[in-house]
Amino acid sequence: MVDDVFSVAFAGQSPSGLEQGIPDALEFMEFMQLETARQVWLPALSWLYSLADVVRAGVEAGSGSVNQVCVDNTNAYARHLLLPLATALGWESNAGQEADPERPLLRSSALQAADTFGIPWVRVDAAEKWATTGAGLDSDILPIVARSVVRWGDRSEWESVKSAYEQATAPGTKNTLLRALAVTQNPVLLQETLDYSIGPNVRSGDTVSVIVGVASNPLGGQMAWDFFKANFALFNERYGSGGFAAASLVSATASAGVTQDFKNDVVAFFKANPFPAANLEIQRSLESVEARAEALTDSIGGACTWLESWADSQ
Repeated sequence: MVDDVFSVAFAGQSPSGLEQGIPDALEFMEFMQLETARQVWLPALSWLYSLADVVRAGVEAGSGSVNQVCVDNTNAYARHLLLPLATALGWESNAGQEADPERPLLRSSALQAADTFGIPWVRVDAAEKWATTGAGLDSDILPIVARSVVRWGDRSEWESVKSAYEQATAPGTKNTLLRALAVTQNPVLLQETLDYSIGPNVRSGDTVSVIVGVASNPLGGQMAWDFFKANFALFNERYGSGGFAAASLVSATASAGVTQDFKNDVVAFFKANPFPAANLEIQRSLESVEARAEALTDSIGGACTWLESWADSQ
């Protein structure tokens, strides 16, 4: 139901119209404070992330329909929805409740989102866990902790996680720590993360996951696209024969924008630099940028207005 409501709203097909579709969807989300089913929360989180990404990208692009207040209100509303669930789940498993195989997965998704949107106690606990145990944490909470440390820290924390990656031997642990580098909120470190991804310490098979992570970072979309263009010859040599790596790389970087100018740049680049291994992904990326640009123009302003009214009522 959540997925259907937001799909209709973002597509501009809500019976309430373009301006009111997303506000209606956000109001509908209030029931999530009482929800504990993972299959309901997953699409809800996906749409919250999507809304936050479009709003943040709109600010970065200088769109007149959004501003930093809207970014802050979006994050606050997400925290409002997530707090009861994250608090109930906590960090530790409960022997009786964990008989449900979905619960550990729900805990991981909920705590990751709670940290992303800025619930303070998750950040504090994660920093303490990293300081005491580091990469030796259980595999179910290591991704949450490592990402939190990088997201809310600065160079020293980023270097700490990078060092742990270089020292780790277990493939799963290495992959978790490497991906965590991409969530930093420091633009300088984001660029260093991209440069690091094609260096000698990262296997070519792992490079794409880092670039995808940077492209998914609200601060890293344009940066990842520029990096892809600047290093296209290398990526074409590595992944030009096709497969999952080529598709993932193009899907993430070529769909990272929200403006017509970004779309035009993607079209012009691939016209001059064909990449047949990902033709389908190029087309889908252009459609995604177009849809996000339309949402930013037609409906995100209404969402910001609703979120401001909600924030004022708290």
